[in-house]
Amino acid sequence: MRPAHWRGYGAVLAATHATPVTGELADLPREDHTHAAVGAATRRTDQRLRAVDDRTADGWTRRVAARWRAVAADLATLLDQVDRLGAELRERPADLVLCHGDPHLGNLLLGPDRQVWLIDWDDAVLAPRERDLMFVLGGGPAFAPAAGVDEAAFLAGYGPVRPDPVRLAYHLGVRALDDMWSWSADVADAGLPEADRVRALSIVDGLLSPLGLVTLARRALRDLGRERD
Repeated sequence: MRPAHWRGYGAVLAATHATPVTGELADLPREDHTHAAVGAATRRTDQRLRAVDDRTADGWTRRVAARWRAVAADLATLLDQVDRLGAELRERPADLVLCHGDPHLGNLLLGPDRQVWLIDWDDAVLAPRERDLMFVLGGGPAFAPAAGVDEAAFLAGYGPVRPDPVRLAYHLGVRALDDMWSWSADVADAGLPEADRVRALSIVDGLLSPLGLVTLARRALRDLGRERD
């Protein structure tokens, strides 16, 4: 990702968010700030992994259960605060725009002349623009390059914007919990090929790393004064 790519990335998202919501686009799902499925799945996964019997479980399940138990209290706090933010945001009007829904860098194609294409639109949704912007302005958590996020170049392409920090923190938290439970469940799934379980465990480790999505979500809540240190 060169600066020109970051600018192109910003321009693509700006064009997406400026797209008139007419015709079939008006039938897309709408963000309602309920995240009920994510909350329920996180609680089920918590119960399951806390109950893992280390004497009988296979090695991969034991590994992911140990990681989950080590951060279980933090995940419970994160879920509680996301629930509170969701309730707050349901009482606040929002401008819904066309959002990609999952515009992390793994969904970008880069051309030799600094072109940028955004692919994989199956999560398209009508939502506040923060639903997409959190992938950059929230720290660029998913597939971020080692050099980090070039936020200035991105904003040069996107244009002036004043994102709502509460909405950014909410979407970061929901995504962190969604990724954490789903990848942890894959590690503990004895029916998956071992290579898939190994990859899933590496992603869990990434989520919990100092620059991982769980860490970034907790930091965003602390910045709002919504989470303990």
